[in-house]
Amino acid sequence: MTQVSKYRLSEEIKKQIEDLFFQTIASLTSKEKVKEFFDEFLTKNEKVMFSKRLAIGIFLARGHEYREISRVLKVSTSTITSFAAIYKLESNYKRIVDRVNKNIESKKNILEIAESIASIGAVGGAKSAGWFETRNEIRKRKNKLL
Repeated sequence: MTQVSKYRLSEEIKKQIEDLFFQTIASLTSKEKVKEFFDEFLTKNEKVMFSKRLAIGIFLARGHEYREISRVLKVSTSTITSFAAIYKLESNYKRIVDRVNKNIESKKNILEIAESIASIGAVGGAKSAGWFETRNEIRKRKNKLL
């Protein structure tokens, strides 16, 4: 579990270091750089915690039941309830979750179109093996999306 020092910072110092932290994150220019940053600054458990919080929102946005979310993500229903309340408030959390969910859905739609095209090519003939493999690879990628 994460721990915070019992010694309080002044509000001015707290604001300065938070601004520095967020500015640093905003300046990272690629997924790889963001990953490197968080690998250095967060523990494995902290990264899992943040990831689960985002995933809870995505599952909620897609209408999944609390028990299902709890089973899949190994979180309590009270945790899900807390994030559901935040999500329903039209919060920044909701806007972020909805944006991520929209990106996932867009990727799924693109992969579905590509799968359809590959399926047509895989119908038969001397050169259909490559299309068959392509279709299977597309299906794997699509299934990896939430």
